[in-house]
Amino acid sequence: MNRKILCFLCLLLLLNFETFGQSREGKLGSLFAGARVGMNTSFLSQNNLSLTTGKAGLNGGLYVGYSITDQLSISIEPMYSQIGSNNINPSFLFFESVESEFLNDISEMNLRIHSLNFPIIASAFLGGSDTRPRVFLGASYDYNHWATTQNTQIRHNYLTDEDKQVTTYTAVDDRIQDHGISGIIGVGAVVYQGSLVISFDIRGVYSFDNLNAAQTSNPLYNRGIIATIGFGL
Repeated sequence: MNRKILCFLCLLLLLNFETFGQSREGKLGSLFAGARVGMNTSFLSQNNLSLTTGKAGLNGGLYVGYSITDQLSISIEPMYSQIGSNNINPSFLFFESVESEFLNDISEMNLRIHSLNFPIIASAFLGGSDTRPRVFLGASYDYNHWATTQNTQIRHNYLTDEDKQVTTYTAVDDRIQDHGISGIIGVGAVVYQGSLVISFDIRGVYSFDNLNAAQTSNPLYNRGIIATIGFGL
């Protein structure tokens, strides 16, 4: 099924490639494509209460879409993003009974998750000038490929009778769910510069699936805000 969808999108690109110079996002019947880069901040929540402080990250990806009317378009926007949180409670991911010696040494733990996101976005455009505001909604399939914790540990040197602060890293791929679904809502604007389209977006991300696979009875949900700038045809 995924191969059929990919082949269909490639066919659309080939059939419409010669019209890209006259097409643009928000123009009736236009196929458009481009790239986005940006930054985001994310944190983990439990029962809609923030349990951690925000962690900044980078994101970037491509998009391809179709303008159904001058006011409505739909797009697929695969993206890489760095999510996670600072100051996470270690007991959320590690079992105290088994790993108590490791946990006792930690004064601070930060979590970084490298995620591949595959959102489908529906956008509504306002106005008809060369700068058009837009609002959008969407849903994303998220694949969490790689996760690590950065641990600040206090270790005692018995020879000098002094404590020393060290930084270590722990792979926690097996303690993070490798996939999930998120909702997306956002606002932005597109600016037409000849055949080039520059877009600015701010979007909120709300994960519906528990990220915690450590079975420590602490469900964790990703929440984030993403700001991007895009360049397309």
